[in-house]
Amino acid sequence: MSRLQAAILFLMIMKSKPAVFGSRLIGDYMENLRSVFAYFQPSCRADQVLSQAIVAPVILELAISKVGEKEVAWGLELSQRSLAVAKSKFSYLDSFPETEVLKSLELLILQLLVRMSGQDADVGLSESMRAMAYKAVRMDVYFESIVQGIREMQGLWTKEILDSLDLSIERQNISQLVVMLALVFDDAVKDFFEGCLAEKELLLEESLVSKRRLVEELIEGGSSIGSEVVEAFKSNLGVDPDKFYTAIIISSARAASKATKYTQRAISELISNSSLVHLPQADGAWLWIATGTPPLKNQISNLTTSLKSAEVGTYCLGETVRGIEGFRRSHVQARALLEVGKQFSVGRVLQWPTHAATAIFIRNKELTDWFVQSTLGELASTDKKVESYRETLKSYLLSGNSLLHAAESLGIHRNTVVYRLQAVEDILGKPIKEFDFSLSCALALLELKSRD
Repeated sequence: MSRLQAAILFLMIMKSKPAVFGSRLIGDYMENLRSVFAYFQPSCRADQVLSQAIVAPVILELAISKVGEKEVAWGLELSQRSLAVAKSKFSYLDSFPETEVLKSLELLILQLLVRMSGQDADVGLSESMRAMAYKAVRMDVYFESIVQGIREMQGLWTKEILDSLDLSIERQNISQLVVMLALVFDDAVKDFFEGCLAEKELLLEESLVSKRRLVEELIEGGSSIGSEVVEAFKSNLGVDPDKFYTAIIISSARAASKATKYTQRAISELISNSSLVHLPQADGAWLWIATGTPPLKNQISNLTTSLKSAEVGTYCLGETVRGIEGFRRSHVQARALLEVGKQFSVGRVLQWPTHAATAIFIRNKELTDWFVQSTLGELASTDKKVESYRETLKSYLLSGNSLLHAAESLGIHRNTVVYRLQAVEDILGKPIKEFDFSLSCALALLELKSRD
């Protein structure tokens, strides 16, 4: 069996029983590895090698105090030779981070030597591997290729160290040495992996913050949308100015991910040829359904029906509007509906314009009061008789200005309707027919105000 094959065999054993080997190495057997230090001799004067080290002087002094000057110099030479191997593996990179890689290699060998000396002092390897992870993620280097490179370095060092030993003397220490190498490299991979995860989460959050800021600026900026804004939305959010957008805001403090996945699945099943713009939020999500043509009424109806049967969440849908302005308008509407859902018991699925009047009322109650008062005047009174006039007017308007239908819906005589409508006109100061939609709107807002 070759030395490399022996190393691989012991690595396989270590993978199956890491706890057993770990406890042995921390115990009595660790001291035995000191004997192999005699084989670790630098190719030139130790002080010359040490003067070229990248690691901080305080780390170098710590390692020398634990291991010895010549042994540390030997390790630094090994890290220098290993740098060339790493550069060759990642030759495709436009800018290879040579200094950072060499520093990590130096810390890796120093940590190994310190562990072999029977001590567990931290030389800063964990921090260095996390810094490497930051660099790798920012340079968009695949995690798997870095880990493969680390494992290849482990194999290279195992072979070099075994080649330097007199196996007839040190045979009893081979297994401990190979396992020690594996444990140190395992820690390095673990720290690198955790660093990558943390950095990717940070990048994702930075990206989300940037996209949310872009949407907020669009909301605050109003309807004036220049070419720069259009380009920013195309590049950052994939928004196509030629498509139609239907905004959905999901609110679900306890199960945001579940509610979002349910909605995404419902959209993909019920609205064909659609894509989705998705911005996660802490308590839900902002979504926009993007379609080449406006979704059919039955598609939106089926979607709302499906959302009503969802186990969790409140769902607010804006209307479908084209382009960046449509992207903005639909989202503003959905936001307004979200406030309606928080203040009124109106169900878990809210749509524009069904709940538009309520949203307008909530947004500016003072302006609403002024509008209602200036439109209805004394007709907004809480007097019982005036309330009957108001109810008759409402039924009359809802029936399409039909005296007969209004009388039937109220269960009163037609002449009573005529009498009450005359009283209404007397209060308003002009005929009902001279009013536009403002009269119906004022009546609806007054009803909302009475619920508040």
